[in-house]
Amino acid sequence: MSVDFEVMLCSFDDGVRFVSTLDLLPASKENWGPKLQPQTWNARRPSVAASRKPGNHIPPGPWDEPGLPDGWRGSLLPAHSIHFEVIHAGNRHDSAPGVNGVALDYSKLVSFFDPKYKSLVRSREGVDRTKWRVGEISKRDVGLFRRELVDTLRRKETGSGVKWDGIIKSVVERHAGRLEFLSDWLRGSRTNVTQTVVHARRAVLTMLTPYLAISSIPPDSKTNTTWLNPAMYHCSTAFTSHLPFPRLTPQERRLKHSVEIVMKEICRTLGVLWVDAFDAEQLDDEHEKLNLVAKWTIEVKKLMDWLGWAEWVKCKPTCSQYEMCSLPQWPYDARWMDPEPEISYTPKCMSRIEQDPGGPEWLS
Repeated sequence: MSVDFEVMLCSFDDGVRFVSTLDLLPASKENWGPKLQPQTWNARRPSVAASRKPGNHIPPGPWDEPGLPDGWRGSLLPAHSIHFEVIHAGNRHDSAPGVNGVALDYSKLVSFFDPKYKSLVRSREGVDRTKWRVGEISKRDVGLFRRELVDTLRRKETGSGVKWDGIIKSVVERHAGRLEFLSDWLRGSRTNVTQTVVHARRAVLTMLTPYLAISSIPPDSKTNTTWLNPAMYHCSTAFTSHLPFPRLTPQERRLKHSVEIVMKEICRTLGVLWVDAFDAEQLDDEHEKLNLVAKWTIEVKKLMDWLGWAEWVKCKPTCSQYEMCSLPQWPYDARWMDPEPEISYTPKCMSRIEQDPGGPEWLS
């Protein structure tokens, strides 16, 4: 386990072999201070402190920390630098393909987001995604999950061979940047509302062009309200219509459904904007144009909030040359408790020179 990823291995005797062991250089003791001592951290954690009994403490490791070799010269890495680099290393796992060398078997991917777990669906309704907890699952749904997990692990058949990671990455890559641009453009402050409408219309048309057949454009788009239906269908199924459905495992069918749900909502939002934008360049009324921009801004924000893609979690403005962008994360600049109090998950720029893992407040 480390920052940004965690692996649970059921058996170290199955598929794991010993490779090597090294006595590595210790950290510098000079910059630890009383607040960085492990026992201080444990005392700050209510869940840990509450479980401590008199005389019950964390035992030392099975080996002593190695000393410095006689030929060593210069300083060691200070503690705050090591913690900073833990965050730095963890941030590399935040985007695809994640941890290099680990290949996920999507044909056996079991998910608590399956809508069949109705107790979890209900627990997420109207709740911010940072507060979604699998602990809200009912006993009935626990039984469902265990049955699916056992069936999946026992299944000998291989999956369909569909490259699900490629499909999902393509969906995000095609739309993330364009939706972000559209959102920023609509929310930008400018005096020329006509220019705002023209370029917003062009951005929407760019995303819908692969699905707008010439034959589907009616002479009068205002009276024919169904002319976008074929485009919406092709847009929603663009990434999945070719898949070999009979060969898909139950877990792959869930992935297919998820991709289609995401594409359906993206396409629906683009369709709502396009119906308005289709002839918006001919509008003369400035007030009407402003109303369209306000409506489109709300629609795009709702879509992006619903998608919640990690590609949009970034530092704005961009960090400088000697900084890196990082989310608040356990245990540094986030809190110990669960459920957590109201804290900001806004990413921030961290200096690669000062290498402060979380600012003075996390040590107070």
